[in-house]
Amino acid sequence: MLNFNYHSLKLLQPLGEVKYKFNDDLSAFIFPVIFRNKHSLVYRSTSTTVDKIRWLESIHNYRRQLRGHLRYLGDNMITIDNEKMKLQSNLGLLFTVSDYNQLCTARDCRNVLPIDRTFTSQGPLFAVDSESLYGIIRTSYAEGDDLSTILREKLSLKDIAVVTLQMADTLDDLAAKDIVHRDIKPGNIMYDFKTKKATLIDFGLAYSPAEQESPFLSPDLQNLLNEREDIEMGRILGTPAYLSPEHVRGNTSPQSDLFSFGLTLYDFIVGHNLSFKFDHQDTYALFWYLINYETPEKKKLMDEVNRAVDSSSFRRHFLPCLESILDPEPQKRERDSLRTCAERFLHGKERSWTEIMGSWLNKFFSFN
Repeated sequence: MLNFNYHSLKLLQPLGEVKYKFNDDLSAFIFPVIFRNKHSLVYRSTSTTVDKIRWLESIHNYRRQLRGHLRYLGDNMITIDNEKMKLQSNLGLLFTVSDYNQLCTARDCRNVLPIDRTFTSQGPLFAVDSESLYGIIRTSYAEGDDLSTILREKLSLKDIAVVTLQMADTLDDLAAKDIVHRDIKPGNIMYDFKTKKATLIDFGLAYSPAEQESPFLSPDLQNLLNEREDIEMGRILGTPAYLSPEHVRGNTSPQSDLFSFGLTLYDFIVGHNLSFKFDHQDTYALFWYLINYETPEKKKLMDEVNRAVDSSSFRRHFLPCLESILDPEPQKRERDSLRTCAERFLHGKERSWTEIMGSWLNKFFSFN
């Protein structure tokens, strides 16, 4: 478990003219920790900002006081103030740099947690304590809770439709920038019941071919992103219960995020995710299921959703949408179906006969 002394954590690079009340260290941690796991911690750094700290490497063998900018030299090598060190793995460094880069790229996308404007010119920040090296990303604070912590009984069908409508905007904006989030799930969507605001968070796994020419990174960190394919080789990144079939096979696109959001909707409606079908911990069985996911598997999911919903209006509007975005073939997932189903459920609009017949004909010809 990540464990460090808040008062001993020091930023490597100075913040220039930026006036934090704790200057160039992070010794003023007065807000609560929001989340922590083995390698990262998220806490309220101020009343309006959140800092995500990721453990990168043990540095207890380096006696001198480290100070200055971190630079990536390639082949797992970095330098800090001319002190060279070899990382055991550069995966954590890659995730920190990618998180920063994608948040900068997505800064004008709807319903995405905005990166703090201080960081847009500084690059990701790095810090040390007496034992370890850390990467830091600062974003605005999103009110509410992540949807994995909200009980199914509390998330009404109307709330599900509101989240769907807002995430449709987000996924459209990300697709327009060719960004694949790669970890769409309830735990990465914040929702504020008071304002009915949904926000997509955590871009650590996000990927875009366009990042090969990022205007937000120094040349050395750009080189790190260019090595992404080699660094990630042989790894299936993301949360197994929300991966698309093509993601498990090693290919992703914005259409993959649609499928992941479809499984997120399934989770909201049915009350559990796919892992429950495989004794919770049997990841290999879940991967095998997704690799072999075809139309019969989709039909079983649709039957479960149908049984779980009492509202005929919700079934009428959302089942066609789910059937589309949970299609085994990425090109058959209709992006517009998310917005259409949510708007019609919220505003009580019905599908025209032309649309109903078109949907029926698509199913008929797909089946044949």
